[in-house]
Amino acid sequence: MKRFSLFAVLFLCLGFVFPIVTNAQSDENLDEIMNTTIFPEIPGPRQNVDISIESYTYDLSRSKISWYINNSLKSSNVGQKTFSFTTGEVGSVSSVKYKVTTAEGYNFEKTLNITPGEVNLVWESLGYTPPFYKGKSLFSFEGTARIVAIPNLISPNGTKYKQEELVYTWKHGMGTDVEASGYGKSTFYFNGDIIARPEDITVEVSNLNNTVRASNKTTIQAVQPEVYVYENNPSLGILFNKAITNVFNLPGNEDSLVVEPFYFNNPDNEAQYTWSINGQDANEASKFITFRNTTGEEGHSNIGIDVTNQKRIMQSVNTLFDIYFGSNTSKNSLLENIFGNQN
Repeated sequence: MKRFSLFAVLFLCLGFVFPIVTNAQSDENLDEIMNTTIFPEIPGPRQNVDISIESYTYDLSRSKISWYINNSLKSSNVGQKTFSFTTGEVGSVSSVKYKVTTAEGYNFEKTLNITPGEVNLVWESLGYTPPFYKGKSLFSFEGTARIVAIPNLISPNGTKYKQEELVYTWKHGMGTDVEASGYGKSTFYFNGDIIARPEDITVEVSNLNNTVRASNKTTIQAVQPEVYVYENNPSLGILFNKAITNVFNLPGNEDSLVVEPFYFNNPDNEAQYTWSINGQDANEASKFITFRNTTGEEGHSNIGIDVTNQKRIMQSVNTLFDIYFGSNTSKNSLLENIFGNQN
């Protein structure tokens, strides 16, 4: 009797030391056992997606792995740790499931529901352009830009999410702008660095429970600001249709010119203007300047204008041109001053 009791005790002890292998369905700690990677992390519509799995607990190279899409078996092989598929249209759901049967007989499975969305980014520079300017203001050195995210995300019930009911995460370069991110924050403002380089702006958009997501990135390249001088004709006003580049002919004994700082930020309050005549300071700090030929002499002078943003040192530019006066000018027609030489 004692011998039987001792054998029973030994059997129980061996049972604890060498556990009997059973089939264990996926448990709550699956993420600790199986590492799942999706690339890209936030897929868009009609985009190829790669899914890979890895485990430091079990040898997946010896495990049978089956892949399903919407409960339809697509592939099943030993050691198939990667799987690729293409997402559907915006709002469609791709239910991707993998089942793992290890060499020890353990079973694990996980389902990934992927709903693609999209978001467009529209940006504009807040740099100045004069009236009647055709086109988009360029983003200049140390400039300020505004970016608006326009999402297209569809809820599970088929309705499109409103722009103001989504969560936005904005990144400037590698860092997340926590202050600019949040619920309903679809607009992002940023200032360019003093070192001119491409500005990478990324946005991630999601619904409140983070089940529908989209992302996009845009790169904005800063440019040198520009200045152009125009005639301020007393009868016709500022002639924005023709900039003065190399030569200007004083049409009479007096005429006014105006300089326009393209792509400068807040030039009305921050720009400083410095005019020069033949290299000498003209003592004129306005964007307007008036030239008079009080003696009636013939000749020409070299005119310079330097425009500097006092708060953004990289927004600084200048230009030079010659002004001819008197009857013996290089071009003495008012029409040529307005429309240019047609020859």
